[in-house]
Amino acid sequence: MSDYEDKIIFTCISCRIQFENSEEQRDHYKSELHRFNLKRKAFDLPPVNEQTFKTKVEALKQEETKSKTPTKIECRICDKEFASDGTYQQHLISKKHKEMVASGAQEVIRNRKPKEEKKLPETIEEAEAMLEEKIKNSIKLPLENCLFCNHLSKSIEDNLKHMAKDHSFFIPDIEYLSDLEGMLRYLLDKVSIGNVCLYCNGKGKVCQSKDATQTHMRDMGHCKINTDTEEGEEELIEFYDFSKRDGAATTDENGELVAYKPEITVSTHEITFGDGTTIGHRDYAVYYKQKYAPVNRREEFLRGVVGQYKQLGWHEAPKTTFELDKKNTRRTKILELKVGMKKNTQRFYKNQLLVQ
Repeated sequence: MSDYEDKIIFTCISCRIQFENSEEQRDHYKSELHRFNLKRKAFDLPPVNEQTFKTKVEALKQEETKSKTPTKIECRICDKEFASDGTYQQHLISKKHKEMVASGAQEVIRNRKPKEEKKLPETIEEAEAMLEEKIKNSIKLPLENCLFCNHLSKSIEDNLKHMAKDHSFFIPDIEYLSDLEGMLRYLLDKVSIGNVCLYCNGKGKVCQSKDATQTHMRDMGHCKINTDTEEGEEELIEFYDFSKRDGAATTDENGELVAYKPEITVSTHEITFGDGTTIGHRDYAVYYKQKYAPVNRREEFLRGVVGQYKQLGWHEAPKTTFELDKKNTRRTKILELKVGMKKNTQRFYKNQLLVQ
């Protein structure tokens, strides 16, 4: 230390503290005590020493811990709970509380049990068990219920019309849909029980109830099935059948695609194609004009739905033969895999050889 530094006295005017050297003074300028005294100086308040500052900090920490811990105040006369002292004091001044006191009401003592926090599953088995229990306790919505609101239609056709008109919901590839009821049941359970958005498919916002899921889909414009990804297509592919069409390819014994040749039946006055289309002679035009109940009501129903979709302005790019064959092959593989997984009851691999 030089002679010049010995003669100088290092002080802090704001805190009124002296230091032996300049290093201590610099460290003090960076401390919380100095900042606190600067704020007090701005309001013309005297500075505090280090001991007083520490007691103030400890008192402030204790108040913060008290505020973080939820403590409820009870009014046993009115049998009510309050989250803070301020609301409790307002209740004591209220007219209703004074009337209860004037009427001579007795105090109600109740042993209130704290709410148990929901435990999250730690393993996959626990999650599956919780999901199965939720499915058992849940109420399944009817097929006439809308996927995106609580509207209940008279029939499935009216329900599809409502969802198309009010929510712009269209079923993709509806011409090749083979199980409409099964698909609607799956989507309803996914929304009502699983609380999963049809478009986000579990990758977006997590909803806690059916109403919250429906509100999310309406607000975000997610009233549609996500077919942009392979996961979205494979999820619902079991409800489709792309093989029932002209030009559909089939697989041979080696698993290779073979072009499908539709069967054509020729009779005296009619020609019947493989898809059921019939061309008749004009001599029977009187009979063809007659309206009768169709044998396959499903196809007639789907044609009506497609007609309604087109009236509402729905259009879909036509699928090529290659795309449909690819979807059909993928569907077959997925179904075979599901059957194999169901039949495979062996949980872990065991060596079948008795002699090592």
